Amino acid sequence: MTRLDGSAVSNERAWGTREVQHMLTVTGQYTAAVDGIRGAKTTQAIKDFQNSKGLPDSGNDDTATRRELVGAYMDA
Repeated sequence: MTRLDGSAVSNERAWGTREVQHMLTVTGQYTAAVDGIRGAKTTQAIKDFQNSKGLPDSGNDDTATRRELVGAYMDA
């Protein structure tokens, strides 16, 4: 697992799918249950978010996506 900024985690609790789902919910891209399961709805929500920010729509919550997502979440 990684931190939101993409760096490696040592003795900290890592941010995973549940946290990404929560932030996507707050920013309006995800409407399904926040369950920590990386399914098709989560992947599509990430793609939708990436498209809204002009990022490549890989569906992966890579470093660039997480940085944008954290910023959008904090602005919400």
